Amino acid sequence: MEAATLEAPAHAQTEVPAPVSQSTIAELLEQHLDPSQQKKIAVDNLSRIKFLIAPDGKSAISAEELKTDKHRQIVEESLKTILGHRAEDAPYLPPADGLADKLGFGSNFVELSGAGTIKRLAEAGVKDLADALGIDRQSHAAKFR
Repeated sequence: MEAATLEAPAHAQTEVPAPVSQSTIAELLEQHLDPSQQKKIAVDNLSRIKFLIAPDGKSAISAEELKTDKHRQIVEESLKTILGHRAEDAPYLPPADGLADKLGFGSNFVELSGAGTIKRLAEAGVKDLADALGIDRQSHAAKFR
């Protein structure tokens, strides 16, 4: 008497599929939002920050600290969206380091420097900067729509 052998049907899959890599939030946004929508969101994000602008228009600082690293990341990405990437992909926001940061008294403020940078953000429609420089936000925001 022959031993019965069981064979898997030809259509049965014996290999486990490789896991599908998950896209980062930035990659998903790049895939689903056109550049004008990205710039509008970036302008809206930065317009939510209250800025104190130096009288000479060459520097500005946020009136309040960023609450979390995620806030900091969103502000950084918003600046890159409006101003473009910097040389060697240097961040716009300085890294949090130094003794004050190690002790928990760090400065997590948004600091902007350079009259050109502030003017470009104002022309893009960032509220406090546009108001300080007397730039009409409506006409510039319409460029991104």
